[in-house]
Amino acid sequence: MTFSKAFFSAQSFALGMSLVFLSACDPVPSKILTPSQKEADMKWIYSIFDEHYAPLDYKIKRYNLNYEDLKNQYLNRAAATATNEEFYQLMKKFISEFKDAHTSGSLSDGGFPHRSKIAYLGFSGKRKGDSYIVTEVLPTLKKKGSRFPIQVGDEIVELDGKPLKNWITEDSIRLENLGQDESNLTFHMNRLFTRVSLAQELPKEVNAVLTVKKHGVLGELKKRLREEIGEVLGLEIEGEEAESSRVTVPWIVKDLYDFKKEQKDATSVASSAEEADDSDEGKAGFLALKDPGNGVLSYIGFRNFDGSFQNPMGMTRQLLDRTRLAFLDTFYIPDQIESWTSDVTVDGKGLPVTPAQTPLEKFKKLRSISPEVRWITKDDATYPTYISQEVKDNRVKLVATLYLDTFSPKAKTADVVKEFKDTLDHLAFIGVSDLIIDSVNNGGGSLALGMKLAQALSPEKVEMPGIQFRNSQSWMNQFEGLSLEGPSDAERELARRVYTQLVDEDKKGMRLSTPVNADILIPFELQPNEELPEKMNVILMVNEMCASMCDIFAGILQDNHLAKVIGSRTMGAGGNVVTHYQAPNSHLALRQTESLIIRRVVKNGKAELAEYIENNGIVPDIEMNVSEMSESKYRRLRDKAVEQLFGGNKKQRRKR
Repeated sequence: MTFSKAFFSAQSFALGMSLVFLSACDPVPSKILTPSQKEADMKWIYSIFDEHYAPLDYKIKRYNLNYEDLKNQYLNRAAATATNEEFYQLMKKFISEFKDAHTSGSLSDGGFPHRSKIAYLGFSGKRKGDSYIVTEVLPTLKKKGSRFPIQVGDEIVELDGKPLKNWITEDSIRLENLGQDESNLTFHMNRLFTRVSLAQELPKEVNAVLTVKKHGVLGELKKRLREEIGEVLGLEIEGEEAESSRVTVPWIVKDLYDFKKEQKDATSVASSAEEADDSDEGKAGFLALKDPGNGVLSYIGFRNFDGSFQNPMGMTRQLLDRTRLAFLDTFYIPDQIESWTSDVTVDGKGLPVTPAQTPLEKFKKLRSISPEVRWITKDDATYPTYISQEVKDNRVKLVATLYLDTFSPKAKTADVVKEFKDTLDHLAFIGVSDLIIDSVNNGGGSLALGMKLAQALSPEKVEMPGIQFRNSQSWMNQFEGLSLEGPSDAERELARRVYTQLVDEDKKGMRLSTPVNADILIPFELQPNEELPEKMNVILMVNEMCASMCDIFAGILQDNHLAKVIGSRTMGAGGNVVTHYQAPNSHLALRQTESLIIRRVVKNGKAELAEYIENNGIVPDIEMNVSEMSESKYRRLRDKAVEQLFGGNKKQRRKR
């Protein structure tokens, strides 16, 4: 979740909440921006970068940027923009120059007409390698009698004769660049087919020519059957490849306000048709349109990359719980949105209802899990865990699999850590020492929680990474506040030392602080897990959408030799994210990275600072193309994890 600068001091808490409710929701203007207004907004963006952006010098060196020239160029280009949308896109292009997953701009239509346009082809889906699998068609395109040529299960490989990957690498990343190639492909894949003018350039052509492989429902069933049989036999069973054909569909362009109303009406009708009783809730729901790069909600209801739904008001409720250590919860990639869905439950008034989906329900829905497994955690556990019997070469192992989907759970940190330790203790008690941690698509969260979970995996002290702060007034306020109001003399003294360091280094003109150990943020709280008899044999599964605290967690485990990491390179969002509200005229909200995490690698018993996580991510010990596994619910990735627990590279089969 994001938080505004208003939350840096307890004194400004009330003011901060008003800023969140008002500023965060201010829509883009209905009037045409003047050249002086555009200049003011660009200079506002520059001021935030100048004061708060921690990796500025790092990015300048890494990407050979001339920062001052860049600012002047964009200022001149802003004056030459002819429309508001052209100016909005220019602002986003400037921000994307820094290739930072934590740094992005957000604009909202506020639910008003004539503020934004949408261009859509009428379907949503998910990435599969370099292609795209359709998972849903708009309600207004699948009415009775419609012959819309795109169906669920179709695989799209080209748009207008150009591979989807090329569209993203040549066009999409100009307005939003996460700084990691694979992450960009996953993030932008849906955005090729649904475009909102507040965040993207609308298509120039009136039609789209799609190169499509028609699998259909029967084809999908055949493919899954081949996979199931092949898994049991330990063989790869080849199937016939679907033939490609070209399909032309129109780009439909309309006002975003009208579009949302049409889809709401369509889903409400579908809901009424499906509901024969007078229940207060409908099965079909309010269309949840979300442009992944927009960031600020312009609709009600949205879906994450992992398929789960979130309630936008949940963000506001969580903001109420902020403390002086709020920055510890901002090590995450905001708004991991897959695009739109109409699969949102609504009440009798047509308002969205967030499905009460537990982590266990998500785990069962999003992963392939045998009914023969034994669950060892409660149904409401934050990190559900099961034990399965795995067989290879007549050898049998009991393997535990834990679903670590977030570092920002609803439960309190102390309760989550206790549950995690209890799970490990239970595994040790029954003699299970092999553990798979599934963190695929984990967007991050609390730095404090992540460090505590990493420490819980070892009976010895774990080396935590280093952290560099932007020597800004914001961080000085954080540590000065802690030095005055910390819970003990010792903690106040440690905070005072960091505060003094930041002040002194700022006077010397240093943009970044000298690195400090990240555990200084929660002094005395990281202690060896003495209840754990020995280090477990841990495999950590990751992919390109593992970001921020998930990046950091993977790095801690790998650098301390606590786990073998398998999957694809993590995103490389190596710091915290803070949202600044708002540019005075366009009302852009700007996210910024305000710290940098440095890996601390243990070699020959000695911990040494190594590279930044930012833009580098964590390279797995065993690399696999995880983006190709979404349809099978990442089964092959887990099979590889089991194989590693047996210590071999031969094909194993799993007892089902």
